[in-house]
This record gives sequence, C-alpha cells and structure tokens, in this order.
Amino acid sequence: MAEPYFCIQFNTSGKSPITIIASGPISLRPHGMDSMVSLIHNARKNIKITNPYFIPSDELKGALITAALSGVDVKIILPGISDSTIVQRASNSYLKPFLYNGVKIYQYQKGFIHAKTMTVDDKISLVGSFNTDIRSFYINYEASALVYDKELTSELNDQFEKDLINSIRLDYHTWKKRSINNRLLDSICRLITPLL
Repeated sequence: MAEPYFCIQFNTSGKSPITIIASGPISLRPHGMDSMVSLIHNARKNIKITNPYFIPSDELKGALITAALSGVDVKIILPGISDSTIVQRASNSYLKPFLYNGVKIYQYQKGFIHAKTMTVDDKISLVGSFNTDIRSFYINYEASALVYDKELTSELNDQFEKDLINSIRLDYHTWKKRSINNRLLDSICRLITPLL
C-alpha cells in the first residue's frame, strides 16, 4: 500500500484546488522530487523553475533534459551570488549536460535569490520549501503546495520574467571553456554533495 503523503483541498471556498506535498527523513519516498519529476514529464509547453540550491538527482536531471529535448521550453533561474561557495561550486559541476541538451539556465545577479517555485504550462504551480537537492528530497522535513490555478501561475511567471532581467543566461560553449581550476574546484565540491 502506498504511503499517504498529501492532502487535497478541493475548491470548497470557491478557489482552486491545492495539493500539499510533504516529506522528511521517515518518508518511504522522496515525495517532493517525485512531484517535480511527474510535473516535468507531463509538461507540454514550458517549465519555469527558480531555486537557490541545484544539486539534482538523476531522476530530476533525466526528466528536465528529456523535456527540453522533447521541445518543452525549460528555463531555470539559479543564484549568481550564493550564500554558500561550496554549494554553488557543486551546483556548477552539474550544469554542462543541461546546457548541452537545451535547458536554459540563468544566474540571478541582483543579490541572493531564494525563491523556490516551479510553474508548468502556465496553469500549475509548485511553491514551498523544497530545494532541488538531495538533502531536501531525502533528509529534511519539507512541504510545498501544488496549486492548480492559472492566475497564481501567471503571477509567478510575471515575477520569473522580472527576475530574468537581472539574470545572465549561461552559454554552453562558454561554460565548457571555463578554466581548469574552476572545473577542478567544482568537481571537488561535488564529491561532498551527499553531505550538503
């Protein structure tokens, strides 16, 4: 029997339904990751993600790359200025295959961006505490709201576009030519990602 991990509030107050997704170290499944991967696999037009910590699982990596290769417009905003050099360098080590396969990645330059949002096809939003990293998916207690509301999704997309103005898009050809020192430091930091 599947583990119960969410509650659904249908539009009892005249609003759109919301699914609360929660997980922690005692959960049988990484429900936050499962929810993100499911949303990505079901996307048909666009995916917009903003997240401060990007150390993706294999499942998340595969879903995002497959979506981009299938013609879905996948955009991700990550911090250009982080609160953790080690985490940012570890995150950098994951970016090359995403860039190569058409995922559009931007680094926010106007301070440290800490939003944790995801929208899909202009109609579904995921907002909460889940980071796109292993610790958040498997170890921490986290919760997010999956909201089926075009108006909220539109507002989040508007903010996403505003954040893009203060972001720099990463280019695959430039990224792969980074200095060997930078790539080495990124790889070393990646080795300790299970602890981050």
